Amino acid sequence: MITIIIPTHNRHEKLDRAINYYSEFDSQIIVVDSSEVIYERNYPSNVRYLYKPTLNFAEKILTAVRDCDNELVALVADDDFILEKPLFKAVTRMKQAEEISISFGYFLSFNEGNVSSLEPIPVLNRNPDYYHGVANAESKLKHFVANFEQLLWSLYRKETLLSAFKKVAKADYVNDNFIELTIATTAFSKGTVNHTNSFWGVRERALGEHWGSRHKAISKNDPLEFTKFIDSGENDFEKKLCQVALEHYLSKSLSRKVRHRISRFRKPISHGSIDYTLSEILSILNKAHE
Repeated sequence: MITIIIPTHNRHEKLDRAINYYSEFDSQIIVVDSSEVIYERNYPSNVRYLYKPTLNFAEKILTAVRDCDNELVALVADDDFILEKPLFKAVTRMKQAEEISISFGYFLSFNEGNVSSLEPIPVLNRNPDYYHGVANAESKLKHFVANFEQLLWSLYRKETLLSAFKKVAKADYVNDNFIELTIATTAFSKGTVNHTNSFWGVRERALGEHWGSRHKAISKNDPLEFTKFIDSGENDFEKKLCQVALEHYLSKSLSRKVRHRISRFRKPISHGSIDYTLSEILSILNKAHE
């Protein structure tokens, strides 16, 4: 069994949908909620609800991780739907390969309130097998940073998730984009990552303001954040990886931007009429992995 952690804040309508979806998984579910009002409902037997209105994001994750019973932990957004079969294939892989710190894959997205069609979220990585080669941690980290993908909503070893978010909590970043870099450097300092090279989940794309729109891209104008990030390393090896990640991320920023724009010209993955419900689409995608 694994643990699925769902952090949430003032989005109980999305949380309700997520609970109904993930409670069908053979998993322990921990919801950690910092909303202004407690969410009262009948919770399935495998769901543990933690109401923590005073905690920030990193503190919520740490609280949930310390409360979980399993060594493999999936962190999921309250408006994402990780696909069951790819998730548990990754579980099997990580049980077989102890060097894997994190598993993740590609996301599809749909516009908020409209599930008639799905679009692949643009990605740059075209060589996920590189992470399982003979390259050292520094080379693998450079490859990841050059082809940067969101790593937050992934399957973790408990030790990796705990270590990464202790650093995030200590750093207290103003720009939350440093959270992703912190997770990446932690993952490669402890082993490698497992890019499944398959669809990992379905994401609802907000039409109004959202997390991504509130945080600027990492740039050379963030010297204080740079210092926090590098100092987050627990030893000389990790501090060196932080330095490598930051320098390589900045040096590749222009090429990533150009490649992202090109990748947006892909055709949507459509599933027909507007009558398709989200649950039917998720069922179709899961069956594709059988």
